[in-house]
Amino acid sequence: MTVKLPGLPTRLPMLPVKVGPASRTILFDRRTPAQATPAEPTRRRIWEISDDLHCSIIGTCLTTAELRQILIKIPLAGAHKDSDHELHSQAVLLAGRRDHASKLLQKALDRRHRSAISQFGKARNVEDLRNLWTSAVERADIPGAYWAVLTHPLATEDLVRRVFGEVHMLSHLVGAANRADIRRLRELELETAALQDKVARQQRQLRDAVVSRDATIANLTEALSKAIASRSLGSTAIDGPGESERETTARLVGELRTRVASQTARCQEVQRRLQRLKAELDLERKQRHSLERRECELRDELESAERSLVRQVPEGQPSSDRSIDLAGVTILYVGGRSH
Repeated sequence: MTVKLPGLPTRLPMLPVKVGPASRTILFDRRTPAQATPAEPTRRRIWEISDDLHCSIIGTCLTTAELRQILIKIPLAGAHKDSDHELHSQAVLLAGRRDHASKLLQKALDRRHRSAISQFGKARNVEDLRNLWTSAVERADIPGAYWAVLTHPLATEDLVRRVFGEVHMLSHLVGAANRADIRRLRELELETAALQDKVARQQRQLRDAVVSRDATIANLTEALSKAIASRSLGSTAIDGPGESERETTARLVGELRTRVASQTARCQEVQRRLQRLKAELDLERKQRHSLERRECELRDELESAERSLVRQVPEGQPSSDRSIDLAGVTILYVGGRSH
């Protein structure tokens, strides 16, 4: 197998790379940039980049919504209704042609990652590019930095191979992150069900408390009415017994007021607890909906990454050679998008 480098008339064989304890071959067509002079620093265009890099560029540096808008603008038949995967495949094919479509892709990528291109444009040598890439990885700002490195006139084969490898390895870890999010979603569903049961119990307790309060108020009102009627009947009695009845009535009224105030305070406390539980339930629902959306996004990214990996492996290669031996290798896992 040979690989073609733009700007060079020769064709180079595959380079073996040390992966773990054994030596493997990277099946990856690399294209080195033209040797730009300091007076004419020229960024590489997407159609000048190796076809094997187009899949990772389209999938990493553009969102599916942006890609659909670009293909509609070309225009491309079926761009309104085709699946994300079909649009991705069409864009990968169009990227290698120097025509209106590839120029629109180039323009959209440059516009989206203008800040990263400007930052990487300050590099004066390969070491500066490597340091800028490392810094971008630490910030988890992969898409812009990836596009800026691949199109930079000073990027070398080794640097392009390194950044491609790091972006490539992210796809192997998307599945693990997706499973973690699904597990967390299930935990939140269980917590939500428990909160719903708790809210239902609190509502029943509140209803029972209101019913009990109403019954207590009715009983106290009846008792107060009887006390007032008894006082009226005994108003003609001697002063001693009348004074005693007035004291009894006053004491009874005080007790009734105390009991009513206690019941009112209890009802208010139950209502406050119910409001707090409803707020917690609403928060859990929002978190669950957010995780559900994140799960869908990760699932789409995983499927796209898996399809991209399949494209990287030649059709004639045995399936046993498609695995990557990671023994003894330290892998850096970073997010593919900001935030």
